[in-house]
Amino acid sequence: MFCSTVIPTINRPSLSRAVRSLLDQDFLADEFEVIVVNDSGQQLPDMDWQTSARVRVIHTSRRERSTARNAGAAVARGKYLHFLDDDDWMLPGALEHFWELSQTSRAAWLYGGYRLVDSNQKVLRDCYPDESGNCFVRFTAGEWLPLQASLIESHVFFALGGFAPLTSLLGGDEDVDLTRQFSLHHDISGSPSLVTVIRVGLESSTTNYTNLQQQSRQSRERALGASGAFARLRASALERKVDSGYWQGRIVWFYLGSVLWNLQRKRPLAAASRLVFGITSLLLAGRHVLSERFWRGAIKPHITRGWLSIHV
Repeated sequence: MFCSTVIPTINRPSLSRAVRSLLDQDFLADEFEVIVVNDSGQQLPDMDWQTSARVRVIHTSRRERSTARNAGAAVARGKYLHFLDDDDWMLPGALEHFWELSQTSRAAWLYGGYRLVDSNQKVLRDCYPDESGNCFVRFTAGEWLPLQASLIESHVFFALGGFAPLTSLLGGDEDVDLTRQFSLHHDISGSPSLVTVIRVGLESSTTNYTNLQQQSRQSRERALGASGAFARLRASALERKVDSGYWQGRIVWFYLGSVLWNLQRKRPLAAASRLVFGITSLLLAGRHVLSERFWRGAIKPHITRGWLSIHV
Protein backbone atom coordinates (compact mmCIF):
# COMPACT_ATOMS: atom_id res chain seq x y z
CA MET A 1 0.00 0.00 0.00
CA PHE A 2 1.30 3.45 -0.90
CA CYS A 3 0.17 5.50 2.09
CA SER A 4 -1.86 5.56 5.28
CA THR A 5 -3.47 8.78 6.51
CA VAL A 6 -3.90 9.03 10.27
CA ILE A 7 -6.54 11.49 11.47
CA PRO A 8 -6.68 11.99 15.26
CA THR A 9 -10.01 13.52 16.23
CA ILE A 10 -11.75 15.09 19.18
CA ASN A 11 -15.05 14.71 17.33
CA ARG A 12 -15.11 18.11 15.66
CA PRO A 13 -17.84 18.61 13.02
CA SER A 14 -15.12 19.07 10.37
CA LEU A 15 -14.00 15.43 10.68
CA SER A 16 -16.22 14.23 7.83
CA ARG A 17 -14.77 16.84 5.49
CA ALA A 18 -11.24 15.67 6.32
CA VAL A 19 -12.08 12.00 5.68
CA ARG A 20 -14.09 12.69 2.51
CA SER A 21 -11.23 14.76 1.07
CA LEU A 22 -9.21 11.54 1.03
CA LEU A 23 -11.91 9.12 -0.07
CA ASP A 24 -12.67 11.42 -3.00
CA GLN A 25 -9.08 11.28 -4.27
CA ASP A 26 -8.70 9.96 -7.81
CA PHE A 27 -6.25 7.29 -6.73
CA LEU A 28 -6.22 3.49 -6.67
CA ALA A 29 -8.47 2.43 -3.82
CA ASP A 30 -6.19 -0.36 -2.62
CA GLU A 31 -3.15 1.96 -2.48
CA PHE A 32 -4.29 4.09 0.45
CA GLU A 33 -6.24 3.89 3.69
CA VAL A 34 -7.63 6.29 6.28
CA ILE A 35 -7.22 5.58 9.99
CA VAL A 36 -9.42 7.74 12.22
CA VAL A 37 -8.24 7.78 15.82
CA ASN A 38 -11.07 8.77 18.11
CA ASP A 39 -9.45 10.54 21.06
CA SER A 40 -12.62 12.37 22.09
CA GLY A 41 -13.62 9.99 24.88
CA GLN A 42 -17.07 9.75 23.28
CA GLN A 43 -18.70 7.64 20.63
CA LEU A 44 -18.46 9.15 17.15
CA PRO A 45 -21.84 9.90 15.55
CA ASP A 46 -22.84 7.76 12.58
CA MET A 47 -21.32 9.12 9.36
CA ASP A 48 -21.50 7.69 5.84
CA TRP A 49 -17.73 7.31 5.47
CA GLN A 50 -17.64 4.81 8.36
CA THR A 51 -18.93 2.12 5.99
CA SER A 52 -15.99 2.56 3.59
CA ALA A 53 -13.62 -0.39 3.36
CA ARG A 54 -10.76 2.12 3.19
CA VAL A 55 -11.49 3.56 6.65
CA ARG A 56 -10.68 2.11 10.05
CA VAL A 57 -11.66 3.70 13.36
CA ILE A 58 -9.68 3.04 16.53
CA HIS A 59 -10.08 4.57 19.99
CA THR A 60 -7.56 6.08 22.39
CA SER A 61 -9.94 8.03 24.69
CA ARG A 62 -8.37 11.37 25.68
CA ARG A 63 -4.76 10.24 25.65
CA GLU A 64 -3.55 13.41 23.73
CA ARG A 65 -2.69 13.83 20.07
CA SER A 66 0.85 12.40 20.09
CA THR A 67 -0.45 9.16 21.57
CA ALA A 68 -3.38 9.14 19.14
CA ARG A 69 -1.12 9.64 16.13
CA ASN A 70 1.29 6.96 17.29
CA ALA A 71 -1.59 4.55 17.83
CA GLY A 72 -2.87 5.17 14.31
CA ALA A 73 0.60 4.71 12.86
CA ALA A 74 1.00 1.41 14.72
CA VAL A 75 -1.83 -0.21 12.75
CA ALA A 76 -1.05 1.47 9.43
CA ARG A 77 -0.11 -0.61 6.39
CA GLY A 78 1.22 2.06 4.05
CA LYS A 79 4.81 2.56 2.93
CA TYR A 80 4.29 6.22 3.81
CA LEU A 81 2.49 7.77 6.77
CA HIS A 82 0.44 10.94 6.45
CA PHE A 83 -0.94 12.85 9.43
CA LEU A 84 -3.98 15.05 8.90
CA ASP A 85 -5.82 17.03 11.57
CA ASP A 86 -9.59 16.72 11.73
CA ASP A 87 -10.13 20.40 10.82
CA ASP A 88 -7.91 20.29 7.70
CA TRP A 89 -8.48 18.66 4.33
CA MET A 90 -6.69 17.44 1.22
CA LEU A 91 -7.01 18.99 -2.22
CA PRO A 92 -7.98 16.97 -5.33
CA GLY A 93 -5.01 15.15 -6.85
CA ALA A 94 -2.91 15.33 -3.68
CA LEU A 95 -2.14 11.61 -3.46
CA GLU A 96 -1.30 11.50 -7.17
CA HIS A 97 1.16 14.39 -6.70
CA PHE A 98 2.81 12.53 -3.84
CA TRP A 99 3.00 9.31 -5.83
CA GLU A 100 4.67 11.10 -8.75
CA LEU A 101 7.19 12.70 -6.39
CA SER A 102 7.96 9.32 -4.83
CA GLN A 103 8.92 7.98 -8.27
CA THR A 104 11.70 10.55 -8.71
CA SER A 105 12.92 11.12 -5.15
CA ARG A 106 14.71 8.87 -2.70
CA ALA A 107 14.03 11.17 0.24
CA ALA A 108 12.19 9.65 3.19
CA TRP A 109 10.10 12.81 3.71
CA LEU A 110 8.00 14.12 0.82
CA TYR A 111 6.00 17.33 0.95
CA GLY A 112 3.86 19.64 -1.17
CA GLY A 113 2.49 23.15 -0.96
CA TYR A 114 -0.28 24.08 1.43
CA ARG A 115 -3.05 26.66 1.70
CA LEU A 116 -3.71 28.46 4.97
CA VAL A 117 -7.28 29.47 5.77
CA ASP A 118 -8.96 31.01 8.80
CA SER A 119 -11.88 29.57 10.74
CA ASN A 120 -14.28 30.98 8.15
CA GLN A 121 -12.32 29.27 5.34
CA LYS A 122 -11.04 32.60 4.06
CA VAL A 123 -7.77 32.03 2.21
CA LEU A 124 -4.87 33.68 4.02
CA ARG A 125 -2.05 32.55 1.75
CA ASP A 126 -0.68 29.74 -0.36
CA CYS A 127 2.71 28.48 0.81
CA TYR A 128 5.28 26.74 -1.36
CA PRO A 129 8.23 25.63 0.81
CA ASP A 130 11.60 25.44 -0.89
CA GLU A 131 13.37 22.83 1.21
CA SER A 132 15.45 19.91 0.03
CA GLY A 133 18.26 17.67 1.13
CA ASN A 134 19.72 18.11 4.60
CA CYS A 135 17.48 20.67 6.34
CA PHE A 136 18.58 19.99 9.90
CA VAL A 137 19.92 23.51 10.52
CA ARG A 138 16.68 25.11 9.34
CA PHE A 139 14.44 22.84 11.36
CA THR A 140 16.63 23.28 14.42
CA ALA A 141 16.08 27.01 14.02
CA GLY A 142 12.33 26.45 14.14
CA GLU A 143 11.34 26.50 10.48
CA TRP A 144 7.96 24.87 9.89
CA LEU A 145 6.97 22.14 7.44
CA PRO A 146 3.43 20.94 8.19
CA LEU A 147 2.68 17.27 8.61
CA GLN A 148 -0.64 17.75 6.81
CA ALA A 149 1.30 18.40 3.60
CA SER A 150 3.89 15.66 4.12
CA LEU A 151 4.43 11.93 3.72
CA ILE A 152 7.00 10.15 5.89
CA GLU A 153 8.37 6.68 5.23
CA SER A 154 6.83 4.51 7.92
CA HIS A 155 9.99 2.56 8.78
CA VAL A 156 11.83 5.85 9.42
CA PHE A 157 8.99 7.13 11.60
CA PHE A 158 9.11 4.00 13.76
CA ALA A 159 12.92 4.07 13.94
CA LEU A 160 12.64 7.60 15.39
CA GLY A 161 10.18 6.36 18.01
CA GLY A 162 7.22 8.25 16.58
CA PHE A 163 5.93 11.45 18.16
CA ALA A 164 7.38 12.43 21.51
CA PRO A 165 4.84 12.61 24.37
CA LEU A 166 3.51 16.14 24.81
CA THR A 167 4.56 16.07 28.46
CA SER A 168 8.21 15.73 27.40
CA LEU A 169 7.91 18.89 25.28
CA LEU A 170 6.10 21.09 27.82
CA GLY A 171 2.76 20.49 26.17
CA GLY A 172 3.31 20.81 22.43
CA ASP A 173 5.58 21.38 19.41
CA GLU A 174 5.60 17.65 18.70
CA ASP A 175 5.37 18.18 14.94
CA VAL A 176 8.42 20.47 14.86
CA ASP A 177 10.22 18.06 17.17
CA LEU A 178 9.57 15.23 14.73
CA THR A 179 10.99 17.25 11.82
CA ARG A 180 14.12 17.92 13.86
CA GLN A 181 14.59 14.30 14.84
CA PHE A 182 13.93 13.22 11.25
CA SER A 183 16.29 15.72 9.61
CA LEU A 184 19.07 14.73 11.99
CA HIS A 185 19.44 11.56 9.91
CA HIS A 186 17.43 11.94 6.70
CA ASP A 187 16.82 14.24 3.74
CA ILE A 188 13.58 15.71 2.42
CA SER A 189 12.18 16.46 -1.02
CA GLY A 190 9.19 18.50 -2.19
CA SER A 191 6.74 19.20 -4.97
CA PRO A 192 5.46 22.67 -5.99
CA SER A 193 1.88 21.37 -6.14
CA LEU A 194 -0.69 22.43 -3.53
CA VAL A 195 -1.84 19.33 -1.68
CA THR A 196 -3.66 20.40 1.47
CA VAL A 197 -5.66 23.11 3.22
CA ILE A 198 -4.75 23.95 6.82
CA ARG A 199 -6.99 25.89 9.17
CA VAL A 200 -5.07 28.28 11.40
CA GLY A 201 -6.19 30.27 14.40
CA LEU A 202 -6.62 29.91 18.13
CA GLU A 203 -10.34 29.16 17.99
CA SER A 204 -11.06 25.50 18.89
CA SER A 205 -7.36 24.67 18.45
CA THR A 206 -5.88 21.81 20.48
CA THR A 207 -2.41 23.41 20.37
CA ASN A 208 -1.04 25.19 23.43
CA TYR A 209 0.41 28.47 22.14
CA THR A 210 1.01 30.07 25.53
CA ASN A 211 4.54 28.72 25.93
CA LEU A 212 5.50 27.95 22.34
CA GLN A 213 8.96 29.46 22.77
CA GLN A 214 9.71 27.16 25.72
CA GLN A 215 8.34 24.15 23.83
CA SER A 216 10.62 24.92 20.90
CA ARG A 217 13.63 25.30 23.17
CA GLN A 218 12.90 21.99 24.89
CA SER A 219 12.67 20.27 21.50
CA ARG A 220 15.85 21.91 20.23
CA GLU A 221 17.75 20.72 23.27
CA ARG A 222 16.69 17.17 22.40
CA ALA A 223 18.12 17.65 18.93
CA LEU A 224 21.39 19.27 20.05
CA GLY A 225 22.01 16.48 22.54
CA ALA A 226 21.71 13.75 19.91
CA SER A 227 24.77 11.93 18.60
CA GLY A 228 26.04 13.44 15.35
CA ALA A 229 24.02 16.65 15.70
CA PHE A 230 26.98 19.03 15.30
CA ALA A 231 28.31 17.38 12.14
CA ARG A 232 24.83 17.28 10.61
CA LEU A 233 24.26 20.96 11.43
CA ARG A 234 27.56 21.93 9.82
CA ALA A 235 26.81 19.89 6.69
CA SER A 236 23.34 21.42 6.47
CA ALA A 237 24.68 24.98 6.76
CA LEU A 238 27.32 24.36 4.11
CA GLU A 239 24.67 23.05 1.69
CA ARG A 240 23.04 26.49 1.78
CA LYS A 241 25.74 28.16 -0.25
CA VAL A 242 24.15 31.61 -0.61
CA ASP A 243 23.23 31.86 3.08
CA SER A 244 25.92 29.59 4.49
CA GLY A 245 27.39 32.40 6.59
CA TYR A 246 24.01 33.16 8.14
CA TRP A 247 23.34 29.53 9.04
CA GLN A 248 26.81 29.08 10.49
CA GLY A 249 26.03 32.05 12.69
CA ARG A 250 22.80 30.35 13.74
CA ILE A 251 24.76 27.26 14.82
CA VAL A 252 26.86 29.43 17.10
CA TRP A 253 23.66 30.87 18.57
CA PHE A 254 22.16 27.40 19.07
CA TYR A 255 25.06 26.22 21.16
CA LEU A 256 25.87 29.37 23.13
CA GLY A 257 22.20 29.84 23.91
CA SER A 258 22.11 26.24 25.06
CA VAL A 259 25.02 26.90 27.44
CA LEU A 260 22.94 29.45 29.35
CA TRP A 261 19.80 27.27 29.22
CA ASN A 262 21.62 24.31 30.77
CA LEU A 263 23.42 26.40 33.38
CA GLN A 264 20.06 27.79 34.51
CA ARG A 265 18.89 24.20 35.02
CA LYS A 266 22.07 23.20 36.85
CA ARG A 267 23.35 20.90 34.11
CA PRO A 268 27.04 21.80 34.04
CA LEU A 269 28.19 18.85 31.94
CA ALA A 270 25.67 19.58 29.20
CA ALA A 271 26.58 23.27 29.35
CA ALA A 272 30.28 22.48 29.01
CA SER A 273 29.62 20.23 26.01
CA ARG A 274 27.53 22.94 24.30
CA LEU A 275 30.28 25.49 24.97
CA VAL A 276 32.85 23.32 23.22
CA PHE A 277 30.61 22.96 20.17
CA GLY A 278 29.81 26.68 20.21
CA ILE A 279 33.47 27.67 20.20
CA THR A 280 34.26 25.04 17.55
CA SER A 281 31.48 26.32 15.28
CA LEU A 282 32.78 29.87 15.69
CA LEU A 283 36.32 28.82 14.74
CA LEU A 284 35.12 26.76 11.76
CA ALA A 285 33.12 29.70 10.41
CA GLY A 286 36.38 31.21 9.15
CA ARG A 287 35.94 34.30 6.97
CA HIS A 288 32.18 34.28 7.52
CA VAL A 289 32.79 35.74 10.98
CA LEU A 290 33.55 39.03 9.24
CA SER A 291 30.25 39.10 7.35
CA GLU A 292 26.99 40.78 8.26
CA ARG A 293 25.08 37.59 7.39
CA PHE A 294 26.95 35.62 10.01
CA TRP A 295 26.11 38.06 12.79
CA ARG A 296 22.48 38.25 11.70
CA GLY A 297 22.41 34.51 12.25
CA ALA A 298 24.21 34.75 15.57
CA ILE A 299 21.56 37.00 17.13
CA LYS A 300 17.98 36.10 18.00
CA PRO A 301 15.80 36.42 14.86
CA HIS A 302 12.14 35.98 14.02
CA ILE A 303 10.92 32.60 12.88
CA THR A 304 7.61 32.42 11.04
CA ARG A 305 5.77 29.10 11.08
CA GLY A 306 3.33 29.68 8.29
CA TRP A 307 1.18 32.18 10.21
CA LEU A 308 2.56 32.55 13.70
CA SER A 309 5.69 34.66 14.26
CA ILE A 310 7.66 33.88 17.40
CA HIS A 311 11.09 34.41 18.88
CA VAL A 312 13.02 31.17 19.31
